[in-house]
Amino acid sequence: MALNYDEAIAELRQEEKRLLAELEQVRAAIPGLIILRNRNPVARAVSVDAATAKPTLPDIGRFAGMGATQAIPELLKGASVPMTTKEVFDALQADGWTTKAKRPAGAVSATLQQLSERKILDKVGEGWRLKPAAPRVRLSLNPQTFPIEHSQLSEQ
Repeated sequence: MALNYDEAIAELRQEEKRLLAELEQVRAAIPGLIILRNRNPVARAVSVDAATAKPTLPDIGRFAGMGATQAIPELLKGASVPMTTKEVFDALQADGWTTKAKRPAGAVSATLQQLSERKILDKVGEGWRLKPAAPRVRLSLNPQTFPIEHSQLSEQ
């Protein structure tokens, strides 16, 4: 019986699509589970890796160890649309951000407001976004590109 390479390739590509779709579902479920774990004090205190049955460290993630002032702009840098205060809070928690504040959501809300007052964030409707960076102006010191008169140098 001869092997039909085209048929085998087509079957492998179908299997690849199925596995990629399944992987996307798994990846989409992880942040929600992290949020639920972080909201449950018992689960947060001792989290166990099911594969090894060993406790895992609760403070692992992109924002672990960061303060809200540092983590929020970093989060919003990657956002394609403005995020609400709740979305910011949930995304930070899902990716390892923790605080000792009694009201963590209130701490995020206050930090968003402070970052807005410092002109780092913009409030857009109900959401927040990183303020667009001012365009950088590149000055040339090449005298043929930007000639400087000798008299201009002595006046400064």
